[in-house]
Amino acid sequence: MKSLKSLFRTSVKPVSTVADVSLQRQRGLTAIELIIGLAVIGLVIAGVAITAQTMFRDQRVNSEVQRALLMQQKARAYLATSTTTANFSDNVAINASIVPADAVNGTAINSKFGGTITFNPATLATTTDGLAVTYKSVPAKDCINFAKAVGDSFAGIAITTSPTTPATIPTTPATLAAPPAGSVKTIGGTYNEATAITACGTTNADIALYFSKV
Repeated sequence: MKSLKSLFRTSVKPVSTVADVSLQRQRGLTAIELIIGLAVIGLVIAGVAITAQTMFRDQRVNSEVQRALLMQQKARAYLATSTTTANFSDNVAINASIVPADAVNGTAINSKFGGTITFNPATLATTTDGLAVTYKSVPAKDCINFAKAVGDSFAGIAITTSPTTPATIPTTPATLAAPPAGSVKTIGGTYNEATAITACGTTNADIALYFSKV
């Protein structure tokens, strides 16, 4: 016959083993839950970052659209009594306050896209009867959204991944010809979104916005 001490040891041991197994399982579940929790937090942070980046891009594009429309309006008012745009330049745009003060950097005009803005006389229907405002080095996504937003507000739009105007405008600015056939928007034509998406490329592009002086 087993002693009372032996029976006590036999009966207690399984209880201790079950408790240890239960505790181990509990610890295992806690670690898994922690890993899942960290993964969820990571996804939330990534989602917030993407949303913030998109909102910032939209705000930047909307702000530049308003600038472009305002510059067009002020340039037309300045040229109301002129018969030609031949002598219109960056300096004229700056000195006549056609360009917003926060865009002026010395003799350069900066856009919110990180590049510069240049003004050139342009030929739409007759020689130097309009202007071309060129946004240099616009990121691809901004390029697509910006071009679409201003598509109906300008007479013509040309987009290229190669420079469309000289980096520095000379004393007598070069006259730009109207956007050729196949452009994003020819003079008097309609905006072609598919062409714009292709023209904006995958890196940076130049966008020339054409409008008449009246």
